[in-house]
Amino acid sequence: MEQLLFFFVCLAVTSLAGYWLGRRALGFGHVSLAAVLASALECLGAGVIFLVANVLLGTLAAVAVRTLTSHFIGLYLFSDAILLPLSLLQGLAFCTWRERAKVL
Repeated sequence: MEQLLFFFVCLAVTSLAGYWLGRRALGFGHVSLAAVLASALECLGAGVIFLVANVLLGTLAAVAVRTLTSHFIGLYLFSDAILLPLSLLQGLAFCTWRERAKVL
């Protein structure tokens, strides 16, 4: 229980430090916390969609290669730990692109 509390205290401290940095050092304006969280959840959702699409496409491609050729491609390739952060990066890039396209 103490470790979980320590975890959330660390998250709170870095969140407050980020808020302070944004407001004081970088001069960000005041924005609704609900709007910021909604935007963050949209980007996270896009990342999850990319993750599912990457796993699905990789699985279908591996099964197709197994079926159509004599080569073997293991499905474990698409359960690599790096797939999650890369998919989240894809989602973040997609959301950023969408937001910048609205401005132009």
